[in-house]
Amino acid sequence: MLDLDRALEKSHWILASAASKGVLALYDEDGLTSPRLGIAHEIEGDILDLALTQVKAGETEKQIAKKQTYFAISAFLAGAVIEDALRRLCESNTINYDTQHTSISKLQSVLYQPAKQIEIISSSENKQITAWGDTRNKADHGRFEEITYAEVLSMVISVRSFIDKHLP
Repeated sequence: MLDLDRALEKSHWILASAASKGVLALYDEDGLTSPRLGIAHEIEGDILDLALTQVKAGETEKQIAKKQTYFAISAFLAGAVIEDALRRLCESNTINYDTQHTSISKLQSVLYQPAKQIEIISSSENKQITAWGDTRNKADHGRFEEITYAEVLSMVISVRSFIDKHLP
């Protein structure tokens, strides 16, 4: 891009054309990455790191109420990450969704529609996302006592894996 900028500044049209063709070739070969996606991926990773810290704190906590709160915080954070990732997955696959009313279940329903030959996510991923949404809903609706260590730990690890697979 620097060569293209310099060529354009100097009105060197042959060099500008060559640089433009190089950028287009890189784009066609998936050689260019979106800085926005990279930043989102980093932020999601940081939030999942925080969620994992909460799970670990909950595992060692002796007081039941505090333990449940740690697990709920972790479920909430991981749920926010998967919701954002599903939104980005829709956008990267040009799948329309209602931007005013997004939720994990609504986003997953537009990503997995076998009757319409839309299967951005697999059947097993669809089922897993439903489970993650249920765990997040427990946290969102104050049902902390229903969230288990294994459930939320699995959610955090699996959400990271899902994102790495679909939105590298």
